[in-house]
Amino acid sequence: MITQIPNAVTLTVNQENHIQGIPTADKVAEWNRNTQMVNSIKNSIKSQLDILQSKKCCYCGLDLYETSRAEIEHIAPKASRINDYPEFTFEKENLALVCGFCNGSSKKGEKDIVLNRNNIYSNCTFKIVHPYFDNPNHHYEWINNSTQILIRHRTRKGQFSILLFGLNTETHSNARGKQRIYEKKVKRRLARHNAIDKFKRIIGFSRKI
Repeated sequence: MITQIPNAVTLTVNQENHIQGIPTADKVAEWNRNTQMVNSIKNSIKSQLDILQSKKCCYCGLDLYETSRAEIEHIAPKASRINDYPEFTFEKENLALVCGFCNGSSKKGEKDIVLNRNNIYSNCTFKIVHPYFDNPNHHYEWINNSTQILIRHRTRKGQFSILLFGLNTETHSNARGKQRIYEKKVKRRLARHNAIDKFKRIIGFSRKI
């Protein structure tokens, strides 16, 4: 239900050069600017993440855009009441799309999710199941019943993430169940369509012979 983001976004040479020229102390302010360059960077990141994440929230795995608009999330927050990581504001593997519920201030705004900080982002260690670095199936297990999909932790990271994002609430369990039913219907519909299309091609080929 929750999938690992396969790779980070790519940016143009001009966008990369712009980011490289921003001092660490100015990165958060630059991200918040409403300039043509910053907007082009954000739009490129968002459009690519839509595809990479199959329009699913990076933390809960539920469909984005169903109940709220998707937000670009800073996994290690650029600004927080607990701890700030401005140096990673434009770090590609620190950016993901998140639903409004998981991005609430009562979630990561109340906890420091970085266990060990490092100047190199990939060398940091995280308390949560990281959308890029961790395979969710190593940290979560799923229990299916007729109407819900329940979640349980396999690891301490999984436990921390479940508690932080409320992944074991009844709301989440019901939403996962509904999403599973919908996705099964879509697959059946596509299978029928493909079967009919294949049959039509066979018939057309036979008539030409």
